[in-house]
Amino acid sequence: MGIKDDELRKKWLEIPYEIRLIAAQFIFRELCEHARRSGTFRYLIYERLGFYRDAYSPLYLAGGLDISNEFTLGKIKLYDFFHGG
Repeated sequence: MGIKDDELRKKWLEIPYEIRLIAAQFIFRELCEHARRSGTFRYLIYERLGFYRDAYSPLYLAGGLDISNEFTLGKIKLYDFFHGG
């Protein structure tokens, strides 16, 4: 179950600015930590971000798996570059 882009943005802007800023800071920090240490998409959303199982589909549809995979694939590509892979 995903929310359409325009509705998602509208709901985001309805959240008070201070709360949005705190949420963005937290999410960026956790994404950076996930990029450094890696892990699965499930680990990212359940452990790092603290969501429950119902969050899997909406966060997947929003591109979360792509982001999580890019961190892992980026590390593999970088490792291969420096180690002749």
